[in-house]
Amino acid sequence: MPQRGGYRSPCGDHTKAACQPIARIASMLPYTRHKRLGSIALRAGRKTTEATSSLDLVNMTDDEIREAAGGFCFDINECRKRIYKGDNWQSIIHAHLFFDHVLNAFLKDEITEPGHLDLDRMVFAAKLDLCAALGLINDSNKGFLRKVNSLRNSIAHDLVFKITSKHVSQLYEMLDANSKDLVNEQVKEHKSKSTKLHNTLLVSLVLLDIVRQNWAAHRLFMEKRRRGLAAAMDNARRVLDSLDAPGELAKRVDHKGEA
Repeated sequence: MPQRGGYRSPCGDHTKAACQPIARIASMLPYTRHKRLGSIALRAGRKTTEATSSLDLVNMTDDEIREAAGGFCFDINECRKRIYKGDNWQSIIHAHLFFDHVLNAFLKDEITEPGHLDLDRMVFAAKLDLCAALGLINDSNKGFLRKVNSLRNSIAHDLVFKITSKHVSQLYEMLDANSKDLVNEQVKEHKSKSTKLHNTLLVSLVLLDIVRQNWAAHRLFMEKRRRGLAAAMDNARRVLDSLDAPGELAKRVDHKGEA
């Protein structure tokens, strides 16, 4: 379940240094506001929820709607701490947990009745396939997450398995050019605290959840259009209802002529 509530930095500790990479990533994509951690519980791609119903979407600006839809579904500062701590295999395990959490949030947001899915019993690969089938993530996202899942499974079932530089390079090469730039920036800025693997995982996590936020904004924009159309129809109906019936209008014209 995505974490919700209040205004706060997604970085948790509010430090400028911690927030800079998140702001940089968020600024690359539309329909995102990185300063707000959770604002409304968006559920179901095609049903209006209580939280969404309480929003005056018709009178909200586009920026206000994007702000309402923004909010990471996990604590980024906590995520950073876990991924940066320990050996490479531990980083993969922790990142996998957060990726799984984001996929759950995707499905809970999009599916009309998520209660019919037992997400706790659904394996990672099945969640990934379902998100891809719904068009929520692209082939690039899916390929990267499949690789992370494969490494996690190898770690879990092979006592001597190690994450090598080859594995790290494979993950890194699956990123697009912009994501690679972000990873390289963070490696340079935090040489003593993080590695290419750390930042490849963190950048990918943040971007994946921003995609989820973009879908949330899209649903709100579509709901705004629906409400705007409904309001226009109601106004038209009131105008038409206020007009005289054709027979009454004819009588009025006749009376005026007689006068």
